[in-house]
Amino acid sequence: MTPFILLATPMPPLRPSAPPVSDGTLQAKATSLLTDYGTWLKTKDPALEKQIKRKRNDLILQLDKDADYLQGVARDVAVAAGDVTAGEAVVIRIGFTLKKKSPSHPRDFEFLKAEKGSFHVRVKSASKGRSTYVYEYGITTDEDVMPAKWEKPVSLPVTELIVSGLKAGTIIGVRYTVVLPPSHTKKTAAKMSATTDKNATILTTNKAKKVTVTHGTELYNFSEILYIAIQ
Repeated sequence: MTPFILLATPMPPLRPSAPPVSDGTLQAKATSLLTDYGTWLKTKDPALEKQIKRKRNDLILQLDKDADYLQGVARDVAVAAGDVTAGEAVVIRIGFTLKKKSPSHPRDFEFLKAEKGSFHVRVKSASKGRSTYVYEYGITTDEDVMPAKWEKPVSLPVTELIVSGLKAGTIIGVRYTVVLPPSHTKKTAAKMSATTDKNATILTTNKAKKVTVTHGTELYNFSEILYIAIQ
């Protein structure tokens, strides 16, 4: 007997009638954060500074939950009305200000909006053919603390990396380098060194025009580390 698959259109989930995080909860978290910050300004306690960063990350996560809820409500209204301005009106009535629409100018190294349990990073294009972008990321205990262990490098021919399967609240450190194709002349190598991105890794070659790596030296010229708390 030939098997068959029954296809059904899933019912859309019912949206809660109120944001997932109440105003009272947000106010309490914000007040606690400001109180700790006021104390830290007087004491400069390192332990308190770490606690402030954790509370700040938690508050951002809670605000993002409500922002996602609001975005969903506005989208539903816009779809029902067949007009995006109807959704924008919802946002304005609640008290938020719409972001000004202006041309975007991507930075050299930045995080982009990602799905839950993921991060999305974008780097500057090297504008040179056959370049390879090498990304490293690792879990850390706090922002500005280098990961004790880096995951295996991810080498891609593109300027964006998306990693999923991460637990909410996890703090991730990310760095990258762009590996440029090897130069076969000293003149070209010197020109590349003077004009390429500061995070570029320039491969060297021997007399036989083969790429060489010196034992005991760091091959990659990694960038600064960016940190993000996973939602």
